[in-house]
Amino acid sequence: MQRRNLLRTVGAASALGTGATGALATQSGGGGGENGGGQECALPDCIHPTLGYSGLAGDSGDSLPNDLQPDHEVALETRTGGGAGSSNGDDNGGSGEGSSGGNGGAGGSGPDGNGAPQPPESAEELPEFVFEPTGLAVESGDVVRFTLASPDHTVTAYHPALGRQRRVPEGVPPFSSPVLGAETFWLYRFDEPGVYDVLCAPHEIFGMVGRIVVDGGEANFGEETYPAQRGPEFTAATVLDDDALDPENVAEAGAVSWNDLADESMAMQIEFAETAEEDSGGDGSGEDGSGGDGAVSVGDEQLEDGDLEITEHEFVAEGDVFEEVYVEGVVENTGDETYDSVEVQVTVYDADGNQLDQYIDITSDLDGGDSWQFEALILESSEDIAEYDIEVEGTQF
Repeated sequence: MQRRNLLRTVGAASALGTGATGALATQSGGGGGENGGGQECALPDCIHPTLGYSGLAGDSGDSLPNDLQPDHEVALETRTGGGAGSSNGDDNGGSGEGSSGGNGGAGGSGPDGNGAPQPPESAEELPEFVFEPTGLAVESGDVVRFTLASPDHTVTAYHPALGRQRRVPEGVPPFSSPVLGAETFWLYRFDEPGVYDVLCAPHEIFGMVGRIVVDGGEANFGEETYPAQRGPEFTAATVLDDDALDPENVAEAGAVSWNDLADESMAMQIEFAETAEEDSGGDGSGEDGSGGDGAVSVGDEQLEDGDLEITEHEFVAEGDVFEEVYVEGVVENTGDETYDSVEVQVTVYDADGNQLDQYIDITSDLDGGDSWQFEALILESSEDIAEYDIEVEGTQF
């Protein structure tokens, strides 16, 4: 059964970063293509317009060709110890606690009795995932070195070819680093004037985005459509909307630190599920992860429509960190004729009887004698849901 949840979204984002692979290079490495001037270049001297140039942090500056010498540096950090919106490092973000680079301690949200790091149990315990500086002003043709102090980050353009709204100058290719490990770096040359918004694919929803302003240019973003060209979401959206990252302010300041942003811009836009057991399927008692503080009851049921019948259905809420809420069940076609489309509608209500929303799952071409296992994903917290109605509708042309 498909699980369409936040974790799957994060996983897809990680795959996006992995798909844009550059060459991990030492002195003799690099990607093929063109240099900043649009001329053919030898492999060791090239910053590819789409793949950039990846290298090991141990490479000295003297080992890089002149065309690869960076003009600016941005650190990709995971700052642990204070939760989102806290300032763990100095104003430049280079010596934060945990795994953010500098001399901080080990990552994680706290040891258990054996000293092992524990996963976060609330948004306040999440680390901060940051580009430092978060806003940077450069000149056309400048090379920026993105240095990883902690692993599992990317530098990825908001670009339609990558499933995002275009938030780079028109004509700029869909550039992205691969997913890089710690003690690595990635180079990119910013040639076209304008505003470039970039993201870390695994951590975008936690606010790991950055803005590069070239030659003081203005933003000229493309149309936002969902889901094909989706814009920034969750904390990524509030970070990029912060006044400190206004392109004019970035151009004037030269660099904008993560710590310059407002606390509300850095705040997590996700909720943690309060469940006693992970991945339990649920009788709505609240003890097995399916009903919050009380049982989720069933209201009106329209279980049949013609030869269609809902033979079973169940409310489910599961997951400790990211809660997934849905109603699953089985629809059977007890007749001989095919239904061209079959739709299950689930309507959820709060404890006062107010309708929260309606959700559907749909399939096509359900032949006679066949069954369909449906899953209607619900975008509400299980704690807010007291009751749900369910019905099935079929169409035959």
